[in-house]
Amino acid sequence: MALIFSQAVAGEDKTTWQNVSVQVPLENGSRKMSFKAKFVVPDQETYTETTQSHTVDECLKMWWVDAKGIQASPEDPKEMEFNDSLRDRILATTWLKMALFEAHQQVMAKGKL
Repeated sequence: MALIFSQAVAGEDKTTWQNVSVQVPLENGSRKMSFKAKFVVPDQETYTETTQSHTVDECLKMWWVDAKGIQASPEDPKEMEFNDSLRDRILATTWLKMALFEAHQQVMAKGKL
């Protein structure tokens, strides 16, 4: 994990913004939420090794580095400052965590840079 972090800091990995859309479950149905997530895009070998040896939470903590327009809960204001506390709250929400992980997988599948 430290190696991946040091590569990102050294600028060896690229980053990209990805649009993410998810259905927010509410008491009376659901609503669509869209936001932008910024991901580190590691090389394919690092990605494969990391996803095989780390949890989804650990992977997202390494690769998800920013967000715009995301809410940890429907009651939150739309424009929250992205920080470790917000990231932890979002990763504690299974449907948001999985939407983010799927978005990162799409980035890797496309080879998007």
